[in-house]
Amino acid sequence: MVASDTKIIDGRDHLYGRLCSIVAKELLAGQKIVIVRCDEMCISGSRESSLRSEYLDLLFSVLLTRSLFYFE
Repeated sequence: MVASDTKIIDGRDHLYGRLCSIVAKELLAGQKIVIVRCDEMCISGSRESSLRSEYLDLLFSVLLTRSLFYFE
């Protein structure tokens, strides 16, 4: 069950980043939010930028798991 003070947002045909920023503001204000139909959200942008972000995520995850100092 969903409490009466909870907002329910339909994610269908909303842009992913814009909806996330709206939801983040509501969460910071203390509002409870449930997003339904997230699988039908739209993701905009070029393929190159998404591949670049995936590469950077992989690169930073590898860098964070390895130490910068090598002890002998």
